[in-house]
Amino acid sequence: MLLKYLDKVVSAITHENPNVSPVSVILPDGEKYKNMDILMKVFDKEFESRLDRRRTFIALGGGVIGGMCGYAAASFLRRVNVIQIPTTVMAEVVSSVGGKLV
Repeated sequence: MLLKYLDKVVSAITHENPNVSPVSVILPDGEKYKNMDILMKVFDKEFESRLDRRRTFIALGGGVIGGMCGYAAASFLRRVNVIQIPTTVMAEVVSSVGGKLV
């Protein structure tokens, strides 16, 4: 279901910024996936894509996705920008509190 939103977000970003090259990492949802194996999947994609501090991470999903993306952004090369796009009410509340990851 979220892949439908992913396509729309990527389309909107690249339409307004044709020089942007989005890199996507699809993570499983659920608290049991908030672990180092999943975080390493994000880090592997970051290194594989040669991302640097000028990049922005966008977390499209629920609370676990937002938390994992926020942590990865705060950890990667000691902090890159992150944008939260919550897709559940709980994720919206968690994202609005802010300051927990940085």
